[in-house]
Amino acid sequence: MTCCCKPKVNMTTKLFCLDFDQTLVKGHYHNAMYKTQKPTNHPDNKLTIANLLNDTSTGLKNGEEARQFVQLALANGHKIAITTYSKYPEVISPTLRKMGLSDNEILQIVEVAFLPLDQRVGKGGHIEEAMRKTGVNDRANVWLVDDSANNCNLARNAGYSVVEVPEDRDASPEYFLPLLAAAQIPASVR
Repeated sequence: MTCCCKPKVNMTTKLFCLDFDQTLVKGHYHNAMYKTQKPTNHPDNKLTIANLLNDTSTGLKNGEEARQFVQLALANGHKIAITTYSKYPEVISPTLRKMGLSDNEILQIVEVAFLPLDQRVGKGGHIEEAMRKTGVNDRANVWLVDDSANNCNLARNAGYSVVEVPEDRDASPEYFLPLLAAAQIPASVR
């Protein structure tokens, strides 16, 4: 007996590691939170986060395009991680909500937030932690999206795909184009 079904094509799961400060948002939230002298998860931090998100100079950076990309990637079975130099991971969920993501979508996103001993080493430790948490093991399937030229160069040299986000707070969202293409399901799988 022969099967009339199309053979199943294995789609490669990609991991997209998104920086936070000056990539998803226009500001530098770690520094702003640190200046308040409130410890991580202090109740007053919610107000600081809300003020940062509502300020047009520190709020979302191309939020609509970021939301569309994250939703497309998740819908197509890819993994998303927020990889950030920060001691304040509580900024991530409110920001993702402000972008328009649902609670279910937010739950699918891995958070990797810590300050490395030496920031000159780039995001390698963050990316490796994200890979461990998501089960994506092949560097060829990992993307770093970051505003730091140093982080991008180090990631590129380590074998990751890279999209360097312009530092300009009002940068054109064109840097999402290669990400949207990478997150698509190939026509042969549809």
